[in-house]
Amino acid sequence: MLKFLSLMIISTSAYAAGTGGISDLIAPAVNFAIFFGILYFALKVKIVDHFNSLADDVRSMMDSAAAKNKDAEKKLAEYESKMKNIDSETSKIKNEYDVDFQKFEKALKDETKTTIARMHRDVENKLTSEKAVLVEELNKELVESVIAKTKSVLDSNAETKKQATNKLISEVR
Repeated sequence: MLKFLSLMIISTSAYAAGTGGISDLIAPAVNFAIFFGILYFALKVKIVDHFNSLADDVRSMMDSAAAKNKDAEKKLAEYESKMKNIDSETSKIKNEYDVDFQKFEKALKDETKTTIARMHRDVENKLTSEKAVLVEELNKELVESVIAKTKSVLDSNAETKKQATNKLISEVR
């Protein structure tokens, strides 16, 4: 600052002979220097704090970027290893699929055999029960037919009717 003022004074004497020289600028220059000095001392702490906070922000951004870079490198390495092992992974998945398919196929065959065996049992049971019902109905019809024929024979001939009645009475005694 002193150098500036001394330079101004020296140059003022050189141009003092002319009108409107540098001497006209001395008062505004001094005013500017005083104003700038006051501003410097008044705002020095705030400016330093501001630049320190900006430096801290930049430092935290750099740390965050470094951490993200490490994560990205880990993921890249993981994906690259997966890409290198894609053939083995593909064959592993295919083998697992084949094993699962064979298990499913075997289970399906076993289930089908079980279902067929159960259906055969059900059909045999149904046929047996239907056969028994039909035999019972035929026996009923046969008995009814024999009774009807016997009645008609007995009704048609009085002598036979009398003999049958006597025979029944003798058996009851």
